[in-house]
Amino acid sequence: MGSSGASAVAAAFGVNQLLGKPLSNHQLIEVCIEVEARVSGRHADNVAPCLLGGLLLIRSLSPLDIISLPILKKLTFVVVTPKMEIATKAARDMLPKTIPLKSMVHNSGNLASMIAAFHSGDFELLARSLTDEVVEPARAHLIPGFHKVKASALEAGAMGCSMSGSGPSVFALCIENASLVARAMTKAFLNENLKSQKIISPISLVGAREIL
Repeated sequence: MGSSGASAVAAAFGVNQLLGKPLSNHQLIEVCIEVEARVSGRHADNVAPCLLGGLLLIRSLSPLDIISLPILKKLTFVVVTPKMEIATKAARDMLPKTIPLKSMVHNSGNLASMIAAFHSGDFELLARSLTDEVVEPARAHLIPGFHKVKASALEAGAMGCSMSGSGPSVFALCIENASLVARAMTKAFLNENLKSQKIISPISLVGAREIL
C-alpha cells in the first residue's frame, strides 16, 4: 500500500499544483524520496509508482533511473488490511543484516523471471516467480496468521500472495476469482480475531492526479 509514500506524494503533488506546477514529475520524485526517507528509509519503491502510475522498476537512486514495465491487463490485485498497526521502523529492524548467497540467487532469479513474465505475458512463469526467501520470512511473524492467510489465498486461486511492504496489508495476484480470494483472506484473518478491509483493483496506469 505504501502509505508513507502516498502521503508524501499527495503533499508534494498538491503543493506543486497550487504553485502552478513549477516542478516536473521527475523532480517531484526526488522531493518525495527525501520526504519519505524521514520515516521509512531512502527509496523510490513507493513514491515513484504512486506519482507516475503503472508498474515500475527502480534500477538506481543515484542517478535516479526508473524503468516502466508492461502491464498484464488480466492481472488483478487483492489487498487485505487487518485492523492492526505495524511500525515501519520495527519492520525494517527485522530485516537481516546479511543475506545468504543461496537466498540472494533465489530472489535475483525470481526478479529476473518476473520481469520476463511481464514482457512475455506468461502468467505461469509469473506465478512461479512470486516467492521470497529474504523479506517475507523475516517479517511474517508480525502479522498474526499470515501463513494461514497466504495459504487461503492460494487455495482460493491466487497466483501468489505476500506482505505489502512492512505490512500489515497482505496482497494477492489474481487472473480470476479475485472476489473469492478476498473473501478467503478476510475469513482467515477473522479466524485470528482480526477484522479487515479489502480492495480489489487492477494496476492503475495513472498516478497522482487532480480530481475536480
